[in-house]
Amino acid sequence: MFSSYTNGLLLGLSLIVAIGAQNAYVLRQAIRREHHWLIASICSLSDVGLIMLGVAGLGAVIQASPRLETAFYFAGALFLGHHAFHAARDAIRAKQALALDADDDAPLPRDAASCSTP
Repeated sequence: MFSSYTNGLLLGLSLIVAIGAQNAYVLRQAIRREHHWLIASICSLSDVGLIMLGVAGLGAVIQASPRLETAFYFAGALFLGHHAFHAARDAIRAKQALALDADDDAPLPRDAASCSTP
């Protein structure tokens, strides 16, 4: 019913529309108003570049070379490991910050409360 072009277009659209890590990052930066135009531009250009490489047949070239394919697997694993490490570190820091905030809300000991000035 659909042509292969339409199928590819709909598949690409479904991948871009879904809120993934990249889109969540772009949205977070836009909400913070921190370099949001630059980040959105870089992400858009990288998406276009990767789509063009895929259309040009880079996947077939990589599959034809077992060494190159293995290198891409390891590079991808290192990339994901790097991001997992940073996500875990940020989660631990956020948990520690919440614990510190909760300690600040705790009532003062009786001795300290009597020494404070209004």
